Amino acid sequence: MKLLAAACIVWFAVGVSAVEPAGLWKVKSISLKPRAELIDGTSFNWEDITLNVSDMQHRTDFTLSAKVALSEVREQYLYGDKLAVVGIAGNTEEVVIFDLRRREEVDWFDCDGAKQVLPGKIVIAMWVPNHPASTNDVVLMLYDLAKSPSANRLKNEPNAHFPLSVEAQGEDTIDVGMPIYPQENANLKSYNPTSRESEDAIISADLNTIVAVSAERLVFMAQKGFEDDWLEVLDLPHGVAKAKSRRIEIPKEQLHPDPQWVKLHQPFNPNLVSIGQIEVLSPTQIRLHIPAEEYGVDHLDVQIPDRQ
Repeated sequence: MKLLAAACIVWFAVGVSAVEPAGLWKVKSISLKPRAELIDGTSFNWEDITLNVSDMQHRTDFTLSAKVALSEVREQYLYGDKLAVVGIAGNTEEVVIFDLRRREEVDWFDCDGAKQVLPGKIVIAMWVPNHPASTNDVVLMLYDLAKSPSANRLKNEPNAHFPLSVEAQGEDTIDVGMPIYPQENANLKSYNPTSRESEDAIISADLNTIVAVSAERLVFMAQKGFEDDWLEVLDLPHGVAKAKSRRIEIPKEQLHPDPQWVKLHQPFNPNLVSIGQIEVLSPTQIRLHIPAEEYGVDHLDVQIPDRQ
């Protein structure tokens, strides 16, 4: 957890457009308001987050507040009675989770990115503090909103108390979710990222491209340094316990870069493809949307073969 010794942050409200099960809750707004505190002689700025919620079943409204490190709200995911609020906290992203039926905060953690890919299932990229980001492979974990905070940790300590205090720091704030990628981390059930000697060797994943092609299969872009990129298919036939990833090549031979464009945009690496979006056509086919002015075509269709 990062302590935010920041200047005053202006109060704002964010309307919620998250998809939710019909008839349960309607989150009308989320707001943040600065809250200065003195800790060991140093002034820090936290935020009071306030949720305005409608209980659609009982036709009543209520507010829910908590002290958080968020300075900006970027996304929110509503699933059953749980609301996950994603935003910026210092130099990381942070996810704060509320139980609307119990009307309380139940969990929070830091990460390098978070995206809901299936209802109640949030893929998070691990944030590694005190290490150069350019020397560590990405580690992806899956957080299940249907499970308790303890069940979303490898330690799964039954007597652990959640949520952690907002001042908490260390591995308890980042070792969260079940590891699903790379394969070694999934097999070993480990949060530890592989360290590389140079940025040219690291493996990264683009959470902006991750999509679910079915309830048991995810697809996303992966990249090695500045040398090569490809598609990773993550199969979850038995949930996260037996997550299996496999590489599928992008059909780069179908690209026809305009020579004039390439000349004006050096250095140009034909092994790296700029993908704006992955569209799901079927459980076995996806479409990669790419800039036509750069590649001569505006999309590539890719078949996803069944696992052998």
